[in-house]
Amino acid sequence: MTRKQILKYGVASVFLLGVFISAYLFILSMNPSESAYNALPHINLDTVETGSYIYVDSGYFVDFGHQWLILKHRDNSVSVYTIPIYKGKFMLPDLECFRLGGTCEDFRPEIEDGHLKKNGIVKCHDVAENQWYDDEWRWSYGGKKARPIYGRPAISSLYY
Repeated sequence: MTRKQILKYGVASVFLLGVFISAYLFILSMNPSESAYNALPHINLDTVETGSYIYVDSGYFVDFGHQWLILKHRDNSVSVYTIPIYKGKFMLPDLECFRLGGTCEDFRPEIEDGHLKKNGIVKCHDVAENQWYDDEWRWSYGGKKARPIYGRPAISSLYY
């Protein structure tokens, strides 16, 4: 074997070793560390009745914060939405979703016979400050706007 071949095989071996080590470390990084996993919120969904909803506080709340709205549907599927909070009220987006559109004290899904209404919507149930937005602040359980804004679906989803 010549020196050129030894150098070629040596460089290829080091390169392949580097690729395998990098791939191994990348795959390991796909899961959070134990401390990061323990810091995540753990919500026991067994306590949520089928066909109902709960709000869970995110744990950090000064002026701005958020809560999670968790819907447990009749088929036991679960939807989780992040709802922004501003001074203790639910913060609803404006039509362009880049500034505060209004606040709502009673933002929740529709209820029928004590359970989530089938194919219902999540909306503000109190009189909002800007009543002309009321038709815009309605979302399906899937998180899509009940009525798209200006036909632009990019701004028509509830945070989730």
